[in-house]
Amino acid sequence: MKTSTVVLIVGFVYFLGLGMTGALFGVSWPSISQTFNLPVEALAFVTAASTGGFFVAGLITGQVLTRIGTGKMLLVGLVMRLVGTLGYGLAPSLWLFLSGAAILGMGSGLAGSAFNMYVVARHSPSRLNWMHAMFGIGATISPAAMAAWIESGGSWRLGYVVVAVFPVVLIAVVMLLLARIEADRVESAGASTGPSHISETLRLPGMWIGGGLFLLYTGVEVAGGDWSFTLFTQERGVDVVTAGTWVSVYWGAFMVGRVLLAFIADHVRSVTMLRGAMAGAIVASILIWWNPVNTVGFAGLALLGLSLAPIFAGLVTQTPGRVGPHHAANALGLQMSAAAVGAISLPGLAGFLAQYATLEVIGPLLVAGAILMFVLHEAGSRLPGSDAGG
Repeated sequence: MKTSTVVLIVGFVYFLGLGMTGALFGVSWPSISQTFNLPVEALAFVTAASTGGFFVAGLITGQVLTRIGTGKMLLVGLVMRLVGTLGYGLAPSLWLFLSGAAILGMGSGLAGSAFNMYVVARHSPSRLNWMHAMFGIGATISPAAMAAWIESGGSWRLGYVVVAVFPVVLIAVVMLLLARIEADRVESAGASTGPSHISETLRLPGMWIGGGLFLLYTGVEVAGGDWSFTLFTQERGVDVVTAGTWVSVYWGAFMVGRVLLAFIADHVRSVTMLRGAMAGAIVASILIWWNPVNTVGFAGLALLGLSLAPIFAGLVTQTPGRVGPHHAANALGLQMSAAAVGAISLPGLAGFLAQYATLEVIGPLLVAGAILMFVLHEAGSRLPGSDAGG
C-alpha cells in the first residue's frame, strides 16, 4: 500500500479520536466543574489553556514542518495528545488539569496541521472531507455515551482514559511508518521550495481574510457544542439525558454533513458550498436564539451542526489558492492559531456575559458570529487575483 494511503488511513483514525475528545468536554464540563469546585462559567479558563497550546502550535507549524518533516511532526503531536488526554482524565488538581489542556491543545495543533497539509498536497478534496467526516463520527458517538455514563453515577474521568487509546495506537503506527514518510518528502503545497518567512505571509490580505474566517468558524462551532448542553439543562429545564442526546444530534448532523460532502466535494465549487453552508448557519443560530419551544431550539442545533460540517475542510482547501502555494504552510498554521483564538473568544465571551445576564446570551452571539463569517467569506471571494472561489 502506498505511504500516502496509509497516512490517510491514520489521519482518519486520528480525526475519529479527536472528535470524541472534543465532544466529550461539553457534556462532562458540569461534572468537571463540580470536581474542582468551579462555577460553570469557568469553562473559559480551561478553553483558554487548550486553545493557548493550539495557538502556539499554529505559529510554529510552518517552521517545524520544514525542520523536522511531516513524520516527526506527527509523532510529536500524537505524543503530546496522549499526555494531554491522560492529564484530563487523571489530574488530581485543577492546575494539572489545565496543564493537560495546554499540552493537548498544542499536540492537536501540530498533528492536525500535519495531517491537513499532507492530505491537501497528495489527495483530492473528497478524501480531505472524508478525513474530516471522521471527526464528526467521533463527536457523534461520545456525548450521549458520556451523558448516560454520568447519569448512571459514573465518573467523567473514565471517558478521557478510554479515548487515550487512540493516540497510543497511532503513535505505534507512525513510528513504524516514520522512515517511509520521511522518504516521501514531497511536503504540503509549497513546502518543496520551503515556506516563505512568516512576516511575508502576514502581509497578504488573503491571510487575514482566511484567519478571520477560521476564527469565526471555530467560535461558532465550539460555542454551539460546548454551551448548548448547559443552556438546555440549566436555563431551559431540559433533563440531562435529553440534552446530551441533542448534543449528540448536533455532532451527528455535523458528521452526516461531512459524509455527504465527501461524495460531492470534487464536483462543487468551494465558494458555492461555503456560501450555502454559512447561510444555513445563520438560520440555525436564529432558531436556537428564538426557541419559542424547546423543539425549535433542538432543530436549530441540528441544523447548525449540518451547516457547519463543510466549512473547515472547505477553508483548508481554499488556503493555497487564497495565499499562493509558497505561503500555504505558514498560512495554514497561522489560520490554525486564529482558529484557536476563535475557540476561546466566542465561548469565553458567552461565559463572561452569562455571569451578568443569563445563558440565553449564547443565541445572539451565535447569530452574530454566523453573520460575520458569511460577510467575511463574501469579501474574501472578491479579492483581486484570489483563487479561493474555485
